[in-house]
Amino acid sequence: MRYAEHIPGSGAAPTGATRTGRRTLDRLAEAVREQEYWVLHREADRMSWALRELDDTTGALAAAQHVSGPIGGDPGAAMDWAAGLVDVEGWVAFNDDRTAFVDELHHVIRDVARRPRTGRSLVLRVEDDPYTPGLRLVVAREQWTAIGRLSAPLHTRERAAFADDADMLTWASDRFGVDPRGWVTLIDGVDYRHP
Repeated sequence: MRYAEHIPGSGAAPTGATRTGRRTLDRLAEAVREQEYWVLHREADRMSWALRELDDTTGALAAAQHVSGPIGGDPGAAMDWAAGLVDVEGWVAFNDDRTAFVDELHHVIRDVARRPRTGRSLVLRVEDDPYTPGLRLVVAREQWTAIGRLSAPLHTRERAAFADDADMLTWASDRFGVDPRGWVTLIDGVDYRHP
């Protein structure tokens, strides 16, 4: 649905050229209903970027619907290019190396409605901080079980904040609203899944 911008109470509809766009609320409602989001993805040639749709129920990216000319590694330039093609107000990192960005509505919906969802599991890993030697982090992510894709971090905390693994798993259970008895240990002290 598209809405023309006009001044409420002005009586007549605007004349001449008007800018049209979708209301944020309409975009939000559609995203919740369809579970599809735009992803701005740097292509294998490392020079061009593509716009692909993410199916959030499977984690799969569709074939590119738009591909840029040579932009290079500048995400800002890629976002400027995408602004004329898709109705996305803001982009957030979709992966850790910043070669893909997803419509910010994906993160809003995920954070507001985080609960166990079909096709996804919660992953809790203890990892080294890539920027601070010796710092261990607890990183929570979603994983699409059909293809193994991991989301960007849902939450990150220092491992030292927890007394032990049981304390860490209790915190994660409370934070994400899952049953604390449902954790599966893949590597003790390092890698856990909640189906």
